[in-house]
Amino acid sequence: MKRLLLIAALGVLAACAKGPDPVLEALATAGLELSDAEATAPEPYVATSCVTTQAAGLSLLACRHPDPAQASSATAALEAFAGDALTAVVRTRGPFSLTIADRAASDPQGHHIAKLLKAFDKLAID
Repeated sequence: MKRLLLIAALGVLAACAKGPDPVLEALATAGLELSDAEATAPEPYVATSCVTTQAAGLSLLACRHPDPAQASSATAALEAFAGDALTAVVRTRGPFSLTIADRAASDPQGHHIAKLLKAFDKLAID
């Protein structure tokens, strides 16, 4: 019985500790190759965990926030990730956020950005 409770507790902890992996899984459905994700400090983005990656020359920041309200209120901090990018988008969905920065002007028509946003918008929220 104790072993069963321990396994259940570990499962709950693992679910709570999930980072932005669901965002990366959703983005993978956009048909663009993602580079290896690297953990980045979440504190500047009012998040519990964040990763950066790239797709089609675009810089991406995916974060998990404590709750949807904090994800929405972190917009200004997330916009800072884009820096001086000509095109940048910040989108939140539930406790998740996605920031896309086209620093190299690699997507002037916005086709790749649109694909990524469409995939993010399909992200299942628990």
